[in-house]
Amino acid sequence: MKIVYAITYYSPHISGLTRGLVPIAEHMAARGHAVTVICARHDPELPAEETADGVRIVRVPVRVFLGKGPVMPGFFAACRREMRGAGIVHVVAPQADAAVVALAARSRGARVVMSYVCSFAMAGAAGWVATQAVRVSHVVAGVLARRIVALSEDYASQSRFCGLFRRKLAFIPVPVPHYPPRALPWHPPARPWRIGFAGRISPDKNLDLLLAAVPHLRALTDVPFGIEIAGPDEPAGTPGADTLRGRLEAAEAAGVVRLLGRLDEASLDAFYRGVDVLVLPSTARIEAYGMVQVEAMLRGTPCVASDRPGMRLPVRETGFGCLFAPGDARSLAEALYRVLAEGPPGGAPDPARLHDHFAPGRIMAALERLYSEER
Repeated sequence: MKIVYAITYYSPHISGLTRGLVPIAEHMAARGHAVTVICARHDPELPAEETADGVRIVRVPVRVFLGKGPVMPGFFAACRREMRGAGIVHVVAPQADAAVVALAARSRGARVVMSYVCSFAMAGAAGWVATQAVRVSHVVAGVLARRIVALSEDYASQSRFCGLFRRKLAFIPVPVPHYPPRALPWHPPARPWRIGFAGRISPDKNLDLLLAAVPHLRALTDVPFGIEIAGPDEPAGTPGADTLRGRLEAAEAAGVVRLLGRLDEASLDAFYRGVDVLVLPSTARIEAYGMVQVEAMLRGTPCVASDRPGMRLPVRETGFGCLFAPGDARSLAEALYRVLAEGPPGGAPDPARLHDHFAPGRIMAALERLYSEER
């Protein structure tokens, strides 16, 4: 079967959406499906078309960027061209062009599946207009889709979009890329404590809250600790990004933070193994799961996460970490102290059971069943 995935950004771009789709596309190609990914040519140095790990990647030229959103006048035509003969077109949202993709797919007679990974929101007056436009695009795609994949019932329960399409929902979590052959056991932390964060250096991630938790954690313990931040910067011009970067650089100069920048997969693996706890301080609705939690847990590292729908699931399901009240710096510090000083509240999970719990094979099988039922 020919399967076409449509997503705003694809590899080598780094984001949760991209890293979640790559293993799916590669798995489907390995299973013998003809797989094409249509995405933005976000970097003009990238080839317009290439095949990687069995996946044909078609990158559409970008005329201009509005914030982080690419404007691609040729996107509909490219979709129509690439969707000829497709059995399934899988739209990955949030995506401003979700409606364009779904309309192109239906015009070719393809069945539409939509992944609604998380909500979309931008700040400011212009951001509000953009947010409404994207939401309309999502609703149009949702109407045209046969099935809509949400990552969890927990996240869908508070999503207005998912509430519109309850009868179409299927709950399938995102697979972890580069799944390790086995999970590692937890070990008590040595001194100094190493607190890690992995993700974009973005205001959405609420790193200011992590900085605000530092004095509260110092009031709880005499053990020295440091914060290690791994991830790429947001594009220039992203609202609030420059201010956040300045605060982090000041914290680095004060010896509180180490900025590691963008890490390749091998370095990221070593990072997860090396830190004593991984923290997810975000309170944004766009955070639907936090794949990095699972990646860290599989390397024997517990997590401290905001107690928000979707994001709290890995800790809730495994007990391998602690949740804190969203937006509360003191609560975050207390959760970090509890995990670092006392160990995971749920105890250290059995590595084999943890590995099986997040195994991507179940996710891929669920997607294949979903594609089959659409025939």
